[in-house]
Amino acid sequence: MTPKNGRILHSAAAVILATASLFPVTAAEGDITVLRTEGVLSTYTQNLNPVPAIGAQFIDFQFGFATDEEVQPVIFLDSVTFTLEGTVSGRAAAMTLDREGAHWAPTITGGLTLDPQSFEEQSIPFPGEISPSHTYPFAFSLRAPIPEELRGEDLQFHMDLFSNGNGVESLSWVGPVMVVPEPKSMMILLIGAIFYFGFKWRAR
Repeated sequence: MTPKNGRILHSAAAVILATASLFPVTAAEGDITVLRTEGVLSTYTQNLNPVPAIGAQFIDFQFGFATDEEVQPVIFLDSVTFTLEGTVSGRAAAMTLDREGAHWAPTITGGLTLDPQSFEEQSIPFPGEISPSHTYPFAFSLRAPIPEELRGEDLQFHMDLFSNGNGVESLSWVGPVMVVPEPKSMMILLIGAIFYFGFKWRAR
């Protein structure tokens, strides 16, 4: 992506996030929530459990975007942006998807910054049960760290689908979003539990 296109993408993300609360639209299909381009913006929000203030925490989810659009220069493409918002400390954008693919950790004005190098992402098959089918489907699984500024707060996860109104349809989807501890922390807890119950068994 050229720097000029990068500025366009970040500006589009800022517009999407500034107006998202005005257009609440969502459709659940089993464990997958799907948004389709209906109007300028369609949004979905999931409330997450409070995140502990101590220790690294991650969000873990699967998501995708599909469109029939072709790339056109200097035009906002249909896109979906996934963000994490705290009750006090603001928002962080995990990624934006459009016809050109994934743009990890885009910058948003006044938002928190994520490090895309800390992401664990992987391409996955696009779910066949989602309709209609589109020419260009993208799907990923992602584990991303929750910023330190948001730990200890109630969190909301947002999926915001933007339509440029050109009559070409697009859609986005997301599976359940989970908050998970750092793998090393889970291992420490497991080892601790083994020792604890081991000592209790020997003391009997």
